[in-house]
Amino acid sequence: MALAGIPLTGAFAAQINYKYGGVQLGASTYSFRTLRAPDGDGITPVIQALTDCNVGIIELFSPTIEPAFSTFHPPHGTRSAQPTRQEMAAAYRAWANGPEAKKAREDLRQWRLSTPIDHFQAVKKRFNDAGVSIFTYTMNYREDFTDEEIDKTFLQAKGLGVKVIATSTQQSMVKRLLPVAEKHKIYVAFHGHDQTSNPEEFAAPESFQKALSQSKWARSNRDIGHFFAAGVDPVAFIDDHHGQITH
Repeated sequence: MALAGIPLTGAFAAQINYKYGGVQLGASTYSFRTLRAPDGDGITPVIQALTDCNVGIIELFSPTIEPAFSTFHPPHGTRSAQPTRQEMAAAYRAWANGPEAKKAREDLRQWRLSTPIDHFQAVKKRFNDAGVSIFTYTMNYREDFTDEEIDKTFLQAKGLGVKVIATSTQQSMVKRLLPVAEKHKIYVAFHGHDQTSNPEEFAAPESFQKALSQSKWARSNRDIGHFFAAGVDPVAFIDDHHGQITH
């Protein structure tokens, strides 16, 4: 009780209570992606935010701990005329296809390939010392990932001490990810959106079932909001697949 007003760190840190009514609640650090990262340190402000929000278990969004080699700056609007979604998307595509973004992507790849695993073990310790447990690591795989880069991300997940990698990706990546998941004994939890008309996207229940049927290391990261936006009953899917849903 005497220590109640003192922030506890290191060996004195206690696990933050994250159960309410017996329900385990957590957050994705994606939710804190707009926080400023002083001197390139994105972890400290996120840990502070988690502590303020009484969050003790997280889905660790990879950019939280990766260096920002380049940043997309969206077009500025005015008080009376803000950019439309189409204008924002066009501006992003133009940036993503430009030399700055391509160099940043290669710089990030080289960072992933060269950063030792003890770096990720140290990241885990920082969160643990604050009373925060890392449940899963979020890595959004794209076709431009090399096989070596994919393998490295699973080793990073091991360094973070997690058994699950959550990912927003495409159907074409499933056949590349699941053999690596089996190799490292780490589940891959596929995250969905609401683009049911695109067969490459995880959206309709069938798109998840297709991946889940391929390996015991395939799982679902159930995004209720996106599922509902796709016009699908999320409760029915949970009833049918609860044993294959990680979070």
